[in-house]
Amino acid sequence: MHDTAPIVEGSSVREALARAVDLAKLAERFGFGRYWTAETHGMRAVAGCSPEVVCAAAAGATTRVRIGAAGVLLPHHPPLLVSERFGTLEALYPDRIDLCLGRSLGGPRAAADAIRAERDDSVSGVAAQIDALTSRFRQEYHLGVRSVTGYGYEPQLWIPGTGTISAALAAQRGLPYAFGGHLNVGATDAAVTEYHEQAERASAEQCLESVDDEEGSYPPG
Repeated sequence: MHDTAPIVEGSSVREALARAVDLAKLAERFGFGRYWTAETHGMRAVAGCSPEVVCAAAAGATTRVRIGAAGVLLPHHPPLLVSERFGTLEALYPDRIDLCLGRSLGGPRAAADAIRAERDDSVSGVAAQIDALTSRFRQEYHLGVRSVTGYGYEPQLWIPGTGTISAALAAQRGLPYAFGGHLNVGATDAAVTEYHEQAERASAEQCLESVDDEEGSYPPG
């Protein structure tokens, strides 16, 4: 279940966020596997601006359903901060936290510029940020700094998207892919095909590298 915490006519931010938590509880009650909340900025009708805060409230109000952010927009956030925030959630609610890593603006360009004017939302830039983030979770020290609540507390990582570019990035990084069919249903087949083809290619390349490493390990003779 994906939620943007809409602020419907006649209601307030407080009411929208309360409904978001209620929706997470309803998702659990009816057997949904996941409740994900979006990151948006500068949109008057949407209260989903701080997914880590909504995730904390939703996880605290439920016991079984997985809770996640879909997605945290990496161009807006330094990887260290993302690892600390979602590592904290994973430590508090183990094996229940999902973290989707997106690269869109999440709202009007003026709002994105106000958050972080010097951002890199290119595919290569976001790929580098994903690598930096996973290093924060999986390596005790990355570039000389330790993510105290991130290292050893890695949530389940996903990449969301609406086309083939994000599908390829997910496959190349060995991460599951969540397709946003509600935004671009016509690209579903192409995105799914791209993901599977890129995943098979990446797997084949890893096998070749493994064979080369094994052959190189034998002494010459």
